[in-house]
Amino acid sequence: MITVGPVNRVKSLFVFSLVLLGSFASMPLVQISHAQANAAFNVQRAGAAWSRTYGGGNVFSVKQTSDGGYILTGGARILKLDQLGNIVWQKYYSSGGVVSLADFSAVEQTSDGGYVASGDLYALKTDSNGNVVWSMKYYKGHIHTIEQTPDGGYFAVGSFTATGYAPYGWVAKLDAFGNVTWQKSYSGIQFAEEFFSGQQTSDGGYVVAGWRHNYDPFGDTGQALVMKLDVDGRVIWQYLYGTTDSGGRAAYSVRQISEGGYVVLGRSFNGTAWLLRLDESGGIVWDKYYPGMNEMVPGQVSLTSDGGYVLSGNDGAGVVVRLDSTGGIVWARSLGGGGFAASVEQTIDGGYIMGGLDFSFRPGYSDVWVVKLTSQGRCCHTVADPRQKLSIAEENTRAVVIPGEYTLSGANISPIPANVLAVSTNYATLSQCGHP
Repeated sequence: MITVGPVNRVKSLFVFSLVLLGSFASMPLVQISHAQANAAFNVQRAGAAWSRTYGGGNVFSVKQTSDGGYILTGGARILKLDQLGNIVWQKYYSSGGVVSLADFSAVEQTSDGGYVASGDLYALKTDSNGNVVWSMKYYKGHIHTIEQTPDGGYFAVGSFTATGYAPYGWVAKLDAFGNVTWQKSYSGIQFAEEFFSGQQTSDGGYVVAGWRHNYDPFGDTGQALVMKLDVDGRVIWQYLYGTTDSGGRAAYSVRQISEGGYVVLGRSFNGTAWLLRLDESGGIVWDKYYPGMNEMVPGQVSLTSDGGYVLSGNDGAGVVVRLDSTGGIVWARSLGGGGFAASVEQTIDGGYIMGGLDFSFRPGYSDVWVVKLTSQGRCCHTVADPRQKLSIAEENTRAVVIPGEYTLSGANISPIPANVLAVSTNYATLSQCGHP
């Protein structure tokens, strides 16, 4: 037996320490920069909830951008936010000495990192900082939505007024600079049509949604209209959905879904939100009303990562409703004390971003309003109180399918350069909750 004395123990520990230090010395050093540390911290904070208003106006469209931030538009303003709701830039757009353009109703990021927006007669392309790249005015046209297509061009959807006040449904394929590649108008006998939403589909064609109504612009009758088009805008199928009596329905948003077919968001003419699930041929799979949830403005249906849906609307305040793949309510949240939620989509962290209008946080004013919700629709209690009971329900309905009989013609809208100018603005930002 060998006994190790105190001196030998010290020597052994010294040798072990040298070996251990040598092992560490042979390992590569990993240095974390200040920027990397901040980025990691921001990723952790990105899932946080917050609510902010950005001065007078409203939001019709909000989308997440590739950097994790957001782009939003309403009125003649476009705002770029970071992931925590801080303003990166905000611009106001005017043309030919006119104080402002008519309301932008859609905006999205383009493949070059810039943005494209549309509203009323105009389409506008900007760079990543909101500076105008090109702008076009489409006389007699009204562009409700515009989306970039894989070829770098755009698909525009709206209405076209040839004579008087009766519009025709109008779609156009634009090149990368807003010039018309082809355009089509669609009209029925003794009725007017408008398209509110469209999307290029996986087969290279297009799907559009809107409504048919009588020539009376103040009437409340009509049916939801959905059309499937080929790559050149020719009709593959067309159907009307709803009833033929007073108090019909309109379709405001359409999205192709991954399992095939389409989901359509609309409303009845009493204001109730309505969701319609179609198969690839336009047949009804199911449709549901959501009594208690009203559509204040033409809204959007957004798809979620689990095959469900998320909707926005109002019940006297802004409302966001999360649905499963069959239209069943998962949760519903009432937001703020007044206003409406116009646009919502799921974010990369599993939460949701909502844009709309609020008139409760700054009494006497209506403000641009953006809310970031968690995956369960949570925010601070002053904005989204989970204890508040909502009266929103789901009801199965019996929409009827009416074959459409629409004539197809070439429209003659000739776009002209609009000379739109971008002016930096500095509206006040108010934070209701979340990170400063």
